[in-house]
Amino acid sequence: MPGLNSGAHIEASAPAKLFLLGEYGVLEGGPALLTGLAQRARVSLNLNTSGVCVFSAAQLDIHELPCELAANGLVHAGDTLTQQKLRLVREVFTRILSACPEVANRLSQGFSLDIDTAEFFAQENQMKLGLGSSAAVAASLSAALLCLKEGGAAKPQAVFQMAQAAHHKVQGGRGSGADIGLSVHGGLLSFCRGNAGAAPEFEALVWPDDLEMLAFYSGQSVSTSQVLKRLDAYAKANQETYHGMMHTLKRLAQDGLEAIRRKESGAFLNVVNVFQGALNTLAQSATLDAIDVLPQAFKQEIADLGGATKISGAGGDVALLFYRDVEAGAALKSCVKKHGFSIVPIERCMEPLRVKFHSDELKS
Repeated sequence: MPGLNSGAHIEASAPAKLFLLGEYGVLEGGPALLTGLAQRARVSLNLNTSGVCVFSAAQLDIHELPCELAANGLVHAGDTLTQQKLRLVREVFTRILSACPEVANRLSQGFSLDIDTAEFFAQENQMKLGLGSSAAVAASLSAALLCLKEGGAAKPQAVFQMAQAAHHKVQGGRGSGADIGLSVHGGLLSFCRGNAGAAPEFEALVWPDDLEMLAFYSGQSVSTSQVLKRLDAYAKANQETYHGMMHTLKRLAQDGLEAIRRKESGAFLNVVNVFQGALNTLAQSATLDAIDVLPQAFKQEIADLGGATKISGAGGDVALLFYRDVEAGAALKSCVKKHGFSIVPIERCMEPLRVKFHSDELKS
């Protein structure tokens, strides 16, 4: 392993994400379309020789928490709530330490770790937005720690594998990995999980010039892991119906991707409306209230104004509105507000995972 000065400082950041198309079907091998956002999770790792390991995450109300490195990761012999907050961080450390003993030896000399996810919270009320903060944290923390092994930025595939394994474990063995893929690669991304252990497929796409998008808060906050547990139970009890609905969702997602590739925004809007209708069918069959949160009157009014709207991700908090006519934007925003929804300030961003360090602090 490269020699590491005691004052080495590593910064890593990964983008937020929005699921544009492919929810649920991606779990069964279908494609998904995601976009990166300007909001980022930021990890700062400072090496020292104090012999003390200190962890901070202001958004988790954790400030300079003394921890220990152990076989099961970064641990704190404290209350249950703190242990719960440390789950994802602990899981990333567990995998790094077990795979790279030399990294464990260096970290045991002392370090301070700070994780900042402030950009994933609404400024006006500090409500957490469903923009993929846990995936971005997993990716940026994995990248920072892998720097200690590589002596520089690790390959994206290595970061993806490390972050996805940790994130998957914390989510109870569910999740497609699409959000981790976006956190690593950024941009407008097509994702399809690999079957039978095969590597996932990524495709960088170009946003159509005449396609506009805004995000809004739909009023509900849900746990993705809990939604997926309910979906699992439904799938086991209704296999034929479940697979039929998944087939529909996968086919529609593929249609939407083809429209994006051809830069046919009108066709994409049509797919968005039909896709949300298919999601509503799933919601009604599996009693997943988080999916069907957009009132029919609202969706019809948006359609009348030339737009298309759907949930983003597992549902609940963030929803999307797509449109082509820039001049209709004001009317569409007024419609969103009239129905009691809050517009989420977002900015699409192409920047992928980034790692920064000083060359005089990480030397070969």
